[in-house]
Amino acid sequence: MIIPAIEKNLSIAKEALKNGEPIIYPTDTLYSFGAIATDSKTIDIINNLKKRQSPLSVVLSSISKIENYGFINKQYKSLIDDILPGKFTILLKSKNHNLSPLIQSDSELIGIRIPNHIFTIELVKSLSEPIITTSINVHGEKPLIDIEQIEREYPQIKIFYDKNRLDSKGSTILNLSQKNIKVVREGDVSFQISNKQKINK
Repeated sequence: MIIPAIEKNLSIAKEALKNGEPIIYPTDTLYSFGAIATDSKTIDIINNLKKRQSPLSVVLSSISKIENYGFINKQYKSLIDDILPGKFTILLKSKNHNLSPLIQSDSELIGIRIPNHIFTIELVKSLSEPIITTSINVHGEKPLIDIEQIEREYPQIKIFYDKNRLDSKGSTILNLSQKNIKVVREGDVSFQISNKQKINK
């Protein structure tokens, strides 16, 4: 079922998630599977759809929420302010939290996204807790980017529609858990490690 990703439909997405249903929603990169980040049962459904069990990132509604879940090195605070909201995932050393253990899958790091997408941010705000984000694909295959193809593959899931195609290399993943930044994956935005931490948007 395709539903426009607009303000009046936030309640439909929220109700589905509260009822333990996975959803598909847009970000500023790709379409994503979503579940409430404390809901292990629904996260397990998504892992089964993807045929994988690896660490997942979570979507937060604002930068101020990050320190509820991860430790921010002081040297990276201004960088985080510069790149978020945006097409980045940051990896931080995890704090103790109430999120599903499936999120980190035994990793000491937690992945955090704040996409520059108003529907997704408003959804997380309305829930007052994070949701997971992971691309629409079976592990090892390319992400699905076409809304009609996504609907054919997952007709049982509510799909919150933004654009016909969200064609993207995904978010750029930065490990900020150590003294030195590590680029884990380069996505849509090129990040060059230097004294000035140059970002090419």
